[in-house]
Amino acid sequence: MNNGESTMQALNNDNLYRAAPSIFAANAHHSTSDRYEFLPTIEVVEALRAEGFQPVQAFQTKTRIADRRAFTKHTIRFSHENHSFKEVNDSQFQILLQNSHVGSSSFQIQAGVYRMVCSNGMVVADSVLDTHRMRHFGRKATIENVIEGTYRIVDGIEAVEEQVIDWQSRSLPEPVQEVFAKAAAQLRWGDDAPVTAHKLLQSRRWADRGDDQWKVFNRVQENLIRGGQYGLTSNGRNTTTREVKSIDENNRLNKALWTLSTELEALLKA
Repeated sequence: MNNGESTMQALNNDNLYRAAPSIFAANAHHSTSDRYEFLPTIEVVEALRAEGFQPVQAFQTKTRIADRRAFTKHTIRFSHENHSFKEVNDSQFQILLQNSHVGSSSFQIQAGVYRMVCSNGMVVADSVLDTHRMRHFGRKATIENVIEGTYRIVDGIEAVEEQVIDWQSRSLPEPVQEVFAKAAAQLRWGDDAPVTAHKLLQSRRWADRGDDQWKVFNRVQENLIRGGQYGLTSNGRNTTTREVKSIDENNRLNKALWTLSTELEALLKA
């Protein structure tokens, strides 16, 4: 996955093209079927811009297949000044748009959260806000469905904000933090985690320190997704954890972690 532009300021088309050129594909990949209705992602971007949603980050999946590089899966994050958290000051509510032009992905709209202090982008679990998927079946209908799906997600912003506020207000004892980190490691590596729960709980900056559920979640999420931690393989060899570069795997882990933290929240409230 190419991290692309991530300034959290509105990106123009030159910025977007440098980060994810497949957004501007002029046609679908030759492998798509005759039933595939091609719609350039940039047209959907412009439609969202017209609604006040500004692209602030873009990236695309890397591929070793040369003729797919201009069509590969890509994700764009949008923010809107009128649709933001009111009481959470360290994070932004975002809309994520995903598509590809190789027939491997429909247009998808989902909710995201971006925490400014650590430049960390999260994806909200479907259990909180559903992902909206739109098949490629014509320009007008697809764009209208994307806009409709976007506003359905915006309608749920308060639920996400309330959850973040709740996590910020709840302190987690160290044993609970360790259980959460172990479960998170299981989500990515199964029984062969190269790093300990203690490693995943380490903060990368002073502002991330603390025992509240939101900071614990953020530390574990960042360490799990970004990698770069020293550990040991199952054979006892030194290793360094790798960054999650696949868009699909990044989404899977982010949503699974959000669900895990939501289930922890429910248990602690019981």
